[in-house]
This record gives sequence, structure tokens and C-alpha cells, in this order.
Amino acid sequence: MNKFYKLVLSAIVVGFTFTSCTKDEEKSKGAFEGGIFISNEGAFNGSNASVSYIGTDEKVQQSIFKAVNGRDLGDVLQSITIADDKAYLVVNNSNKVEVVNANTFKEEGVITGLSSPRYLIEEAGKLYISQWNNTSVGVYDASTFSEIATITVGSGPEGLIAVNNEVWVANSGGWSTDNTISVIKTSDNTVSTIDLEGDNPKKMVEDSDGDIWVLCSGSAVYDWNPPYDLISQTPSKLVEIDASTKAIKKTIELSATVHYGHLEINDAENMLYYGGGFGVDGIFTLSTSDSSAPNEALISGYFYGFGVDGNDNVFGTLAPTFTENGSVVKYDSAGKEIATYEAGIGPNGVVLNN
Repeated sequence: MNKFYKLVLSAIVVGFTFTSCTKDEEKSKGAFEGGIFISNEGAFNGSNASVSYIGTDEKVQQSIFKAVNGRDLGDVLQSITIADDKAYLVVNNSNKVEVVNANTFKEEGVITGLSSPRYLIEEAGKLYISQWNNTSVGVYDASTFSEIATITVGSGPEGLIAVNNEVWVANSGGWSTDNTISVIKTSDNTVSTIDLEGDNPKKMVEDSDGDIWVLCSGSAVYDWNPPYDLISQTPSKLVEIDASTKAIKKTIELSATVHYGHLEINDAENMLYYGGGFGVDGIFTLSTSDSSAPNEALISGYFYGFGVDGNDNVFGTLAPTFTENGSVVKYDSAGKEIATYEAGIGPNGVVLNN
């Protein structure tokens, strides 16, 4: 073999080796890279919360936290947040947040001592956790998980969003009524307030113009004595807010009698999806340029929660009981059913591991 062919062969071998190593490195993040996580609440006081995983091959794995870590997750998985290759599992009735690697699901830490935590967001190297029971947001170091501060906000804090070096907190009212957003300045944790034209805000998203949309579910007051009659209620609304000036730009009434629980936005950040929640029929769509609510749902059905992927597919979670496994139904952007996947007990949300 002459010197030229030896050089060519060496180059081919080196190139093949480099390509193989690169592919191996690309595949080495873990078994749960990509795909979709399903947060399963489990039964209240049942300590049977779990996470299901729909892989890119459409196959479903159940109870992946327990499978990887050899122990139960806890009692009532409220939400999952993914940031910087970590998945934060907010376990409401266990008053903790389990931190795992988002691609391997191997445990990396746990934050305890919380008070009915609901949602978490990472911003400026810190974790902000809404705590429903004690009207506060807990602030923790994102590297060490050590506590930095506890910030008092409005009643029943729920959804969080980060914008312009601030963390906005939707104050859902708890057992009463609230119509405010608390705005936490991340540099010094000082708090200001935005008053809304709607009651009991729950979720927020940011659109392509940088405006914040708030889902106000409206209030419903019942007589606590049988037969638990409805005493009064206020309508559910969507409120658009200028993130810089904090001025309200638009308020859209959704329903006088239906109190929607969830809000999502597509990847283009120009189409809102709202609906779902306990006893609520339908998932609806609304353009950010619209000024009124649609008359018909994109998808009919009683979904406990839902999520939207990068192709505008909608994943609706069904929780018929809290004693048996629920399911997730996938729909295309036109609302046509594509597939159904088995989930755990009480599936309440869907999170993409992008």
C-alpha cells in the first residue's frame, strides 16, 4: 500500500472515529432527552404521585422517578419546570421540590420545608417558588438549593413568569378573591402590585410583542352547607399587560359562568390556548390580535390540564378518577385526534423536554 492510500485510509478512520464519538456524545445526555413528561398528581394523601414519559419514539414509560431513584416521588405532583438540564418536580402536599437531571431523571437535590408549593421558575441564578398556603414566594439559590428569602405576595400565589429582570406572581385568591399580580424585582426582592380587571389570576404567558397575558379564572362563592349552592360568581377573563409600563392594554371576557384553569401559548407566541381544569369543558384558541373570545372550542372534552408542542399539537390530560390511571390525548392544530397515551393517576400537565 503506497503512502497516498495510507494517508487517505487514516483520514477515513479518523473521520469515522470522530463522527462516532460525536454521535455517542450527542446520545449520552440520557434516556429522557427530548420527549414529553406528564405530571401525575396521584390521589391526595395517597403519596402516589408519578411522572410518565412519552419518548420521541411514541413509547410511554411510567413512574420514571421511582424507576431511576428507587423511591416514591411523594404526595400530589403539582407541576414540572425544566431549566438548565434540570427538572424541578413541585410536590404540593409533601411540601417539597425534587430536583433531578432532566435527561436521566437521577436525583440532584431536594428543597424541603415549603408550604403547599405550586409552581417554580428559575431567574437570575435563583429559584422562585409560589407557596399557596402562606401567601409567599420562596427564593432559593439555583446551585446549592439553599434558602435566600421568603417574599410576601398576594393570596393564593400560583403561576409565575420572568420578564425584564422581574418575577411576576399570579395571586389566585386562595379561599377568597384576589385581583392582583405581585411583581418581584430580582435585584433586591422588592415587590410592587398590578391591579387587574379580573378576579383570581392563575396563569401567565408572554407573547411575541413582549406583552404578558394573564388568565383570570374568576371567582365562584359557594354556601359551605349542603347542598352547597352557588352564592355569587365573577367572569373569567384574559388580560393583556404591557410588561414595561405595567399598563393594561386589553381585557377579554371569556365566560360569565365557566372558570378556566389553564393557559398556554404556541412557539410563535401569537396564539393563546385556554381552558381545562376541574369540571371545565373544552380547550379554546385565541389570537393575540383578537378582541373577543371564540364561540366554539378547538377541542371538546373535560381535560384536567393540557400542553402545546412546537408543532401546535395539543396534549390534553384526562383524569376520570383518582384511583386509576388517566390518559393523554394528542390532537393536531385543527383539533383532530392523533393518538392516546396511558398516564399515571391524576395527570394534570404536560411538559416538553426541549
